[in-house]
Amino acid sequence: MPKLEMDYDSVPEKEVPIDQGTHIMRVRDIPVLEAFVDRNGKKQQRLIVQMEVHDPDSPMNGRKIRDSILRSMETKLKRLAMSAGIPTDSEGYDPDDLYDQHVRVVVRHRTWNDDGEERISADVRDYLPSE
Repeated sequence: MPKLEMDYDSVPEKEVPIDQGTHIMRVRDIPVLEAFVDRNGKKQQRLIVQMEVHDPDSPMNGRKIRDSILRSMETKLKRLAMSAGIPTDSEGYDPDDLYDQHVRVVVRHRTWNDDGEERISADVRDYLPSE
């Protein structure tokens, strides 16, 4: 098997989340509307949005984050579209239009426990209107 060539001296031993705060991000994949069954057996849908920080002056540039937005979270879905500059109306909008758009994202850290080890992950808290 070929060797994985990489300078592992510069790779952190733990996942380091994106810094908290507001970031300009680019939607890097066409969002996916995914059906699933929740813990209570109820059928749900969520929009999976893959993004990356798009700020050449930031040490976070290129870092990736994923947002999973329940279909019932209508305000967050609308704010996502507004942030991308996509018009919304009574007809809704096509999530495919989000692809390659820039959005302003508020990132917050969430602490959780994984088999006794405290972990920190970055979550998308909000989408801000485009400037």
